[in-house]
Amino acid sequence: MKVSRILLRVVLGSGVLCLLVGCSHKLQVSTPEPIVIDVRARIDIYQHASSIEDMVSGEKPIETVGHKKNGANILDLIIGTAYAEEIDIKYMTKEVEEAVRSRKERYPELQELKKDRSAGEDRNGLVQLRESQKIKEDNEYRKKAEELIRLENRDREVIYKAIAEQNGIDIEKVKETFTKVHQDKAKTGEWIEARQEDSGEWKWVQKR
Repeated sequence: MKVSRILLRVVLGSGVLCLLVGCSHKLQVSTPEPIVIDVRARIDIYQHASSIEDMVSGEKPIETVGHKKNGANILDLIIGTAYAEEIDIKYMTKEVEEAVRSRKERYPELQELKKDRSAGEDRNGLVQLRESQKIKEDNEYRKKAEELIRLENRDREVIYKAIAEQNGIDIEKVKETFTKVHQDKAKTGEWIEARQEDSGEWKWVQKR
């Protein structure tokens, strides 16, 4: 009986210790393979991409916390300091900050293009010109739209490259994530290049 009580205390003590210091347990349940429980919080890159787009649209303020050794900390700008070690976005460069601010200034004009069905979100996280009636009939409007889209895509590429390099992530993965964010945030009737569930092919459709 004493031995049983000692063993029980050891087991309970180990559990409490793990709760205090944090650890990963392999628990054997009635399954062939052990289930691994990771206590650390994991942050989805989608959330960070969405936060950046919220800054661009004005839903969230662009706030820097002052310049540090390598510039203002991008973590404080995007999600605060709580998850700094989780996502490891190291710093906000001047180039990236300018790209975010330029996109925010351009946002209303880009939304007008989308509203006119003259631009849409493609499968690479970029904006593409669409052959709307207005684009076909007004050459000056077309030129203005093309230049706006060129500048927008340039700034997006700056942001994508920085995220990929600072996190050691393939840039195509970053673009894939932002594609989903842009298309999720697209309004009803706007053009998006969406993957078709039945065929797996990409097709331009108006969001429903």
